[in-house]
Amino acid sequence: NVWIVLLFSPLSSSNVSKSEIIDISDKYQDFEALNTKIIAISCDSIDIQISLCNHSAENGGIGRLNIPLVSDHNHEICKSYGVTLYSNVCERTTVIIDPDGVVRHISAD
Repeated sequence: NVWIVLLFSPLSSSNVSKSEIIDISDKYQDFEALNTKIIAISCDSIDIQISLCNHSAENGGIGRLNIPLVSDHNHEICKSYGVTLYSNVCERTTVIIDPDGVVRHISAD
């Protein structure tokens, strides 16, 4: 019985998205204590995400993460959760899914 939080970021290569992903990744144990798994999703290609993970934040990347970072380059995940797309990138959105697989909350900013 695990809660899931999907964090949609427009591009994991943007400064705001990088700092958000790193911050959440650093707090993964707090979420695990609440029986919650975090999954970060961006519209970047897998190649860009691999490059970001292979470089530390000090070198323009995001380094090794404690949470999964998923590429939604084809926007299938965004569309399946009704996440708004602007110029081929998703709106920054949080989706909370309960242990039964029911979407309980969606917020965008």
